[in-house]
Amino acid sequence: MTDKATTQTTSGRFDFQSLVTLLENTHRESQTKANRSVNRAMVIRNWLFGWYIVEFEQHGEDRAAYGKETLKRLSERLKNSLGRGFSPDNLGSMRRFYQAYTGGAWISETASRKLDIEKSETVSRKLTKRGAMRTWPQKP
Repeated sequence: MTDKATTQTTSGRFDFQSLVTLLENTHRESQTKANRSVNRAMVIRNWLFGWYIVEFEQHGEDRAAYGKETLKRLSERLKNSLGRGFSPDNLGSMRRFYQAYTGGAWISETASRKLDIEKSETVSRKLTKRGAMRTWPQKP
């Protein structure tokens, strides 16, 4: 049995390998765009989580009294309702993320490229290794 896409190249149609290549390229491009959308959504979610936590802890004040217990309680509840990814450390990182990017600071879409991060390593893990997560600027 012959493949019509392969045998009809003289009539202006593309061959089977061209079809495969076209499908592969379309898939990769769509996958890349989907990953970017997910990344943007996660950045927004993490910033919002940080904002909500800060607002809850500070009740509109400049500084919170004590937040570790809040993060621990939140972590337990969110792990039960949402699953993994909500440890007290992660929630604290979200809070610092919000605090670092308030007051007109903009989040770069290419932060991972600027930090020279390996594909298997997350931005937050790389920042933690460099000590940046502990020293992010605090809200004045």
